[in-house]
Amino acid sequence: MAAILAKASVTRPLGVLLQALVDLATRPMYLGDNNSNPCSHFIQDGMRIGGIEAWVKKIVGNSGGEYRLNGAGLKLYVTISHTGSQALVSIGGDQVDMYLDFVTAARDAIVKLRLDHESYFKEV
Repeated sequence: MAAILAKASVTRPLGVLLQALVDLATRPMYLGDNNSNPCSHFIQDGMRIGGIEAWVKKIVGNSGGEYRLNGAGLKLYVTISHTGSQALVSIGGDQVDMYLDFVTAARDAIVKLRLDHESYFKEV
């Protein structure tokens, strides 16, 4: 029961981060080759399953995982600690170079929200 309650502590920063990724992805300066959106797949799936809150529930319910952002090689990796009190988030995949400005801004947001490696391992 404690682990289930603890997962609530990761839902807010995850939700803020996911919304920030969507907001970043819609800015023209972060579009990739051929004006491709770095989060197109993530946004479409979010609309299908019920938006940011539904994504957060899915990620926390799965204790993290690997999620395609653009439907190809740009991915969001999430690890939820065994207590559910901390999340580790990173952006990666074989298309990082296609969306370098977006990835840099996304990684800055991850650090700001303390969802990065350094913050995760301080807490766990």
